[in-house]
Amino acid sequence: MLQPLLQAVAQLPAVLRVLMDFFQAQLAAGADLALGREWKAGMLKDCNNSVLLLSRLACLAPESAAHNSVAAATGAYSAASSLTEMVAWCTASSALLGALPHVAALEARSQLEHQAGAGQPSTAVARNLIHVSSNGTLAVLRFCCGMRSGGRWSASEVEAAYNALWQLHTTMCRSIHTSLQFESIQEVKMLGSLLNCVECVVHVRAAVQGQQLNPPAGPRHLLAMSVAQAEAVLATADAGPAALKDESVAALVLLKALEHGPPALASFAPVQQAMERLLARVEALGVSGSADPAVLELSGMQEQSQRMQREPQPGDALELAQAAAIRSCAYLRCANLAGEGGPAARQGAGSQRCSKCRVAWYCGTACSHADWRAGHRRVCRALRGARVAAREQQREGVEV
Repeated sequence: MLQPLLQAVAQLPAVLRVLMDFFQAQLAAGADLALGREWKAGMLKDCNNSVLLLSRLACLAPESAAHNSVAAATGAYSAASSLTEMVAWCTASSALLGALPHVAALEARSQLEHQAGAGQPSTAVARNLIHVSSNGTLAVLRFCCGMRSGGRWSASEVEAAYNALWQLHTTMCRSIHTSLQFESIQEVKMLGSLLNCVECVVHVRAAVQGQQLNPPAGPRHLLAMSVAQAEAVLATADAGPAALKDESVAALVLLKALEHGPPALASFAPVQQAMERLLARVEALGVSGSADPAVLELSGMQEQSQRMQREPQPGDALELAQAAAIRSCAYLRCANLAGEGGPAARQGAGSQRCSKCRVAWYCGTACSHADWRAGHRRVCRALRGARVAAREQQREGVEV
């Protein structure tokens, strides 16, 4: 049952998009509003039933779990038992989050109709999408924790795993920025899931160390993921207490971004300020008396945060821009979940490149303009210069 369900869930955003277009066309043609309300309620119910079933399958260990290699290695059952299945879970979790804007829009419309005295409100499906995608991420993490050095995986399997994890992380970052636009679905759980994705990449890298695979994407993934992760924490913190419900999780996510990201991230003033506020807030809430493992881990990492801080360097802005530029959309607060394609530059559907630096790629004009205002205009020329210098260096190497 699990594999067909994973494949079906992966098509959820596309199906919802088609149905939404059909619904809007029917309304424009003067279709019965009462029938439209029944249609929305039925679609939301079917969507909810599917994701809840997937959630149970992700968490429910069968009787054979004792023979599951991951369960044997980590003491925790994982619904994924191979790299191929892990990729399928990543794809399904990304798809669930990709459906978030459609479901949130339907629920918002349902809520307005209820307030006007028609129909019953529906407000749980969007939250369930987030919840189930987080369960899927946990299943993937448990599998990655069970990977042991010395295993044999092909280069294509490892590369597919890296890409799937990066895609899931990218989708989660965009989902965080999307959810901040809908007060009813603001969730801090996705911040913890970002942490899980990064830990997965670290475990995969450790497991394949020593094999002659040399997949080039792993380290680049971590740089791009860390910069985007830090920006997701900043955006959530900027949205206020309603969005940032757990400062300890946010601080841990930011610390991991500093640990795995480019050194320039540690001297980025907004990151330093956010970290100071988060640590102070957690300390004020009483870290020492907490039994929460995340809080206890944070308590031991406060000195690490101070060690990682550094004074700004001349090339910091360029370094951060280069890390963001390898993403399918270089705008770090991109909330576009409708685009299809991979997480890397040039892979997004309808992607376009900055005409000046020819380095940064965007999912559309809106993100391009937003990133220009956010600071790309200050590093555009430097990015172009670095690109030209790299090409010259490569040409000289070939000639030698």
